[in-house]
Amino acid sequence: MFASWTFIEALLNFGVVLKYRAGLQDPIVTTMVLTVLFAGLLLWFIFESFIFQKYILYTFTVNPVVILGLGAMFTSSYRFDDMAPNTIYCGFLMIVTTVLNSIRLIAVCFYKESKPVFFSQHSFPPKDTCGIVCTFKSQEGMSSKSGVVNNHFSES
Repeated sequence: MFASWTFIEALLNFGVVLKYRAGLQDPIVTTMVLTVLFAGLLLWFIFESFIFQKYILYTFTVNPVVILGLGAMFTSSYRFDDMAPNTIYCGFLMIVTTVLNSIRLIAVCFYKESKPVFFSQHSFPPKDTCGIVCTFKSQEGMSSKSGVVNNHFSES
């Protein structure tokens, strides 16, 4: 959640730098910032859906935080009589993020192929790669005494 909000904040600060230091006009800067945010959203959706799905299967906080940030941007610049193109673009991004989040939620509900590590059906450690560490062995000549022998540290 913190990383998503910090990413949005960094983009806003980047827009401030472009406007006041580079001297670009406000609509151009806003379009650039929203486009970088849109590219980041698409990249994150690809990462979480295809590349790192096994590791971040149940991570849902990124998209709602972005929707909240876009909603704040949309409501601060919304004018009923005069709708700016960047306000429409921001609303479009909010809709796209909501659709991507819904697709992600539905995909996780039907996800059966491979589970995360803690839901894995494989035993740990795998039985074919690890030998027996300790065995229970009775000592010869002493029928009533027995002990535990560690195969890794005993020579016989």
